[in-house]
Amino acid sequence: AEYGVLSPAMWWFLGFIFVVVTFVYYRFAVSGVQLYFQPTDLNQHIIKRCPLLKSKFWTSPWLLSSHLQCIAATHLRYPRTMNYFRDEVQSEDGATIIIDMLTDSKKQDEFTPVILIFPGITGHSQSQYITQLAYHLFNSQGYRVIIMNQPGTGPSFVTIPRFVRGIDGQDVAAVTNYAVKKFPRAPMIAIGYSMGSCMLTKYVALEGSKCIFKAIISVSNPFRLQECSDHIHRSMLRTIIYDRHFVSQFKTALKRNFNLFSRLSITEEDFQKIVHTRDFDRYVTIKSFGFGSVPEYYKQLNCDWTIPKLMIPTLFIQAEDDPVVPFNECVPLKEMSQNKNIIIAVTKTGGHTAWLDGLYPRGLSWSDRLMVQYLHTFLQQTPSFDGQRGGTVSYTHLRAHETP
Repeated sequence: AEYGVLSPAMWWFLGFIFVVVTFVYYRFAVSGVQLYFQPTDLNQHIIKRCPLLKSKFWTSPWLLSSHLQCIAATHLRYPRTMNYFRDEVQSEDGATIIIDMLTDSKKQDEFTPVILIFPGITGHSQSQYITQLAYHLFNSQGYRVIIMNQPGTGPSFVTIPRFVRGIDGQDVAAVTNYAVKKFPRAPMIAIGYSMGSCMLTKYVALEGSKCIFKAIISVSNPFRLQECSDHIHRSMLRTIIYDRHFVSQFKTALKRNFNLFSRLSITEEDFQKIVHTRDFDRYVTIKSFGFGSVPEYYKQLNCDWTIPKLMIPTLFIQAEDDPVVPFNECVPLKEMSQNKNIIIAVTKTGGHTAWLDGLYPRGLSWSDRLMVQYLHTFLQQTPSFDGQRGGTVSYTHLRAHETP
């Protein structure tokens, strides 16, 4: 062979490598979407209107690890310039909640749909996984968007000695009441991520049939927090990536507001002892909310009890390889499948609040696009199904509907 020209044997070898890599990628990285639901008329209509529920999730070839998915979703997506209107509301316990809103009074009216977004435990209106979806919903879809900033994160500040209130739906209620008061004639749908979805489902469950939302979406819901904590700490890698990230965010917020938290008898010595999230919860969080122990606090954080109480259409999006939420230990599939208001979409891969796909995964993720389709189902000429009657089924065993 001439210099610089590959021999036929080398071409065969490269072709073989390409076939092997393609096979491995398709076998382990491409996932059919498993759907768990009761086939009511409304659920069948939703699935028909959401093509991504019947497709496959093609993990980005550069992000085959769930850890890479999470890191990229947080740090590597397109930066967006967000021109928010900022306001604040007071939660029932006196905490100030900062709200950021995308709205345009010249192009939108009182009937323009409102999408409320509740981020994860360290999330806020500038988090990349929030800005991507919010930017698209406002600029491309024309919806109003209201984002709750978790206390102590991003642009928010702390007015009483506590941060995220995940034990109930109190903060969600404050933001929702604000939205209803400001836009009383607008249809509303809420989206919750991780801890934000845990808080959202608690609020919806307690509201019951009175809930103002037409539907909700829950992304990477943790359901059972003790199991999540144990899962993270069983792996050194997960501890380094996630636990240290959370602790760093928590300690920064605590240091910024230390004088306020000193009312709870939190000392500099306590601050120095905080190495893991469990330490933070032991020395700070349980004092903020009056719990006697960390396990007691984690038990109150759980939201799996809400499943049978969800009275409005709810889409859960979960990944089996979620590095924060151990799927088999936390996700109550059997109970969820027995509620006719719920559709659960499960993929093999996707990480935690990530689902980045394509060769250049910096824009909208697969889950973002799915959520847009789901929103359209309810906000664009949705037929009435009179309480979802007409398609109930009794499950004697858990059944998955998987796209071939």
